Amino acid sequence: MPAGYSGTPLAKKLVIEEGQRVAMNGDPGHFQALVASLPEGSRLVRNPPAACQTFVAFTPTVERFEKLLPRVLALLSAEGSVWVS
Repeated sequence: MPAGYSGTPLAKKLVIEEGQRVAMNGDPGHFQALVASLPEGSRLVRNPPAACQTFVAFTPTVERFEKLLPRVLALLSAEGSVWVS
């Protein structure tokens, strides 16, 4: 599914690769639809039990993100990335 004016799929913009686990926190309700075409073997998880390669956090304030940050860092693999909106 294209995202935004560029037509580039959101999964590609977020550099999500095959087989990656993508953790999400605070979904505004439409994120899952935006990344519906994840690369093969990748999956979106809300409460990952193990390391993830990408963490997407939707948080309305810096304070809430600061509270979430220790969890993010504990779950993120060494080569992982964090996206905050």
